[in-house]
Amino acid sequence: GYHELAGEIAMNHLTTMTRVYRDFQPDAEKIAFEERYEDDYHTIWECYSAEYLSPATRWDNTFYSRQDFVGWSGLGPIAMLIENVLGINVDGAHNTIHWRVHRTDRHGIKNLTLRDQNVSLLCEPQAKNLLIRVTAEAPFVLEMHYQNQTYQQNISQAGITNFLIQQQ
Repeated sequence: GYHELAGEIAMNHLTTMTRVYRDFQPDAEKIAFEERYEDDYHTIWECYSAEYLSPATRWDNTFYSRQDFVGWSGLGPIAMLIENVLGINVDGAHNTIHWRVHRTDRHGIKNLTLRDQNVSLLCEPQAKNLLIRVTAEAPFVLEMHYQNQTYQQNISQAGITNFLIQQQ
C-alpha cells in the first residue's frame, strides 16, 4: 500500500546506479589487477555502496566489486522500473495484469510476458483522458488503478485494443 514511497525509493536507486555508471572515476589502486581494463569503467558493478556514489568493495574490503557484472545488479533495476516506476504487476495465476497509472507522461512497456504470450501496454494522456493501447496475443484481464478508481478491461482477443479512461 505504500506505492508512492516505493516509487521514490526505486527512482532513488535507479538514479544512483545511473550516476555511478556515468560519473564514477575509480581509484586505480582499488581496481583488482584482473579487473583492470582501462576502459573508463562506465559499467554496471556487481554491487554498490550504500553510503557513497561508488561500487561496494568486495570481500577483502580493499578492491571494488566486479565490473561489467550485471548479474544480481540487473534484477533490481528492471523489476523496480516495471513494478514501481511504471506501476505494472503481472499475476500469471489469474491471467491478469494490474497497472497502477500514476504518471502523467506517455509511458508503457513492450513485450511483457504474461503466461505464454507477450503483451504491450501504452498510456497516452490526451486532454482530459487517458488513451490506453493494449497489444496482446491472447485474452487476459487488465485491471487499472487510476485516481482512486479501479477499471477492469477484458482483453478478449489477440491484436490491438484501444480504450479511453476519463480523468476525474
